[in-house]
Amino acid sequence: MQKTFKPFLLLFCLSISFFSIGQNVGDPAPNFSLEKLGGGQFTLSSQEGKVVFIFLFGYSCPHCLANGPNTQSGIYEVFAGDPDFVAVGVDTWDGNEAGVESFKSSTGVGYQLCLKGSGLEDSYNSTYDRIIVVDQNGIIQYKATANATASVVNQAKSVIESLLAEGGDDDDKMDDDMMKENMITGLSDTDNYQSATEIFPNPARDVLNIEASSFEGNELDVRIFDTTGKKAFKGKIRKLESDFVQVPVEQLRNGLYILQVESTGQKITRKFLVMK
Repeated sequence: MQKTFKPFLLLFCLSISFFSIGQNVGDPAPNFSLEKLGGGQFTLSSQEGKVVFIFLFGYSCPHCLANGPNTQSGIYEVFAGDPDFVAVGVDTWDGNEAGVESFKSSTGVGYQLCLKGSGLEDSYNSTYDRIIVVDQNGIIQYKATANATASVVNQAKSVIESLLAEGGDDDDKMDDDMMKENMITGLSDTDNYQSATEIFPNPARDVLNIEASSFEGNELDVRIFDTTGKKAFKGKIRKLESDFVQVPVEQLRNGLYILQVESTGQKITRKFLVMK
């Protein structure tokens, strides 16, 4: 019994490991190559050096038809002129060319659309009406867990802006000495505003709130690093009227993270947990 069980268990574990690749922020994005509407192929691996925006949609899905215009105005029209940006939509409902053409006409999207992409729902552990952002090095930097509403599009926009601004290389990892210091104390030498700043909830699940009244600027630079020092999030976020900043953390895996917030020379560094 043991002789037959162990190989089966090994095969099962390898299968689980294989299908988990690319499912979370910070993981390599699974490669794919699909036929485009109008002809030609789109291959993700050939986009190295570019930020890739992916919209998974169903060609006749009512929510996708309603949210498609959000991706056009909130993402594509904003970044279409940047040579280091590319956008692609993937029909995961496997519609024919007429169906996908109808989706394109109804939503007014101007970016390229791919056919027969149902396999991406499994490889990315996602579904239709979802947004994924892959960085210049082929790493998933944003993965929405909700429909592509205006607020979700805005979150993806912040991630894309940050990736394009940094070129995919700068600040990808926290300095080793700073990392060791922060994992022990949760503070940095430049932190002069710690006592006046609160973050909650901690542990966080979907959103981390930062009390930002002590910061002079209206827009804060926010970075989040995991325990290895790898950057998990970077973006510029504006204060709400209540002097709070809300940072989306729904795409982060459970674990300990280091938060850095900076504006007009002011800076805080804090530790927090994500638990879902």
